[in-house]
Amino acid sequence: MKTLQHKPVGGVRSVRLYPANAVESVIFSVGECQVVLSTEGVGVELLDDASLYEEQLCNKGGAPLVEHSLTLVAERNRGSEWLDGAWQERMTTEGVVAVVELNDGRVLLVGYSEEFGDEQPLHLASLVSSSGQALLDTPRLTLKLISYDTRMSCEIV
Repeated sequence: MKTLQHKPVGGVRSVRLYPANAVESVIFSVGECQVVLSTEGVGVELLDDASLYEEQLCNKGGAPLVEHSLTLVAERNRGSEWLDGAWQERMTTEGVVAVVELNDGRVLLVGYSEEFGDEQPLHLASLVSSSGQALLDTPRLTLKLISYDTRMSCEIV
C-alpha cells in the first residue's frame, strides 16, 4: 500500500501575494523548488472552505498550456489590501506571485516558473464585492487571479 505524503483533503488554507519582481532566487528540482522573496507580501485571512486553486493542462496548437487559476474569498472587512488602488494596479499591470498553502499541507509557488521566471505572473481577472443574499450572509470579496505557463506549479520545500 502506498503511503500518501500529504493529507487527502482539498482547499486553500492561506495565500500571500508578492509583486512579481519580489522573487530574488529560486532553485528548481523535479516538481519542487526553494524560493527567496524580497518582501513580506500581502496576506488576507480567507473564509474557510471558500478559496480554490486550479491548474488546467490544455493542448494549445500542439503545445502544452497550463492555466493557473487562484480564487480567494475573504470577508469584506478583512480584504482592505485587495481594495487598495495601488495594489489593484500592480495585480493588473505587473502581476503578482503567490505562495499558496493548501489544506493538505503542501505549499506551492504560483505565477513564477523555471521556464519563464517572472514573465508569466498571476494577473487580476476579477475582484467582486458581494453583500450576500440572506440576512446572515457575510459580505465578501472574491479575488480571481490567472496566469499561463507550460508547467504545473512547483511545491516549495
